[in-house]
Amino acid sequence: MERKGKDAAGAVPKELSWRDWALRRYARSWYWLGVIFLDIAILLESLRQGVDVVVAGGVAAGALLIEITLFLRIWGRNAPLGPKDDDE
Repeated sequence: MERKGKDAAGAVPKELSWRDWALRRYARSWYWLGVIFLDIAILLESLRQGVDVVVAGGVAAGALLIEITLFLRIWGRNAPLGPKDDDE
């Protein structure tokens, strides 16, 4: 069993600074909470306007694809706030 706090090589990962932690971890969590809220709001507002369920679902799915692409551009590999060699 692997001990918590060590990577596969057995090295203890470097602590993130407060700013790095806020941008890399905390903002990422709020991003996903905002995305979920936005997708539900898009779906429910479309249904409230009388749009067909399939069309409303398609619009919400399109928004989700845009949100995932944006996430990967911000926090994905080789992205500005993506994982570094010493992270995770």
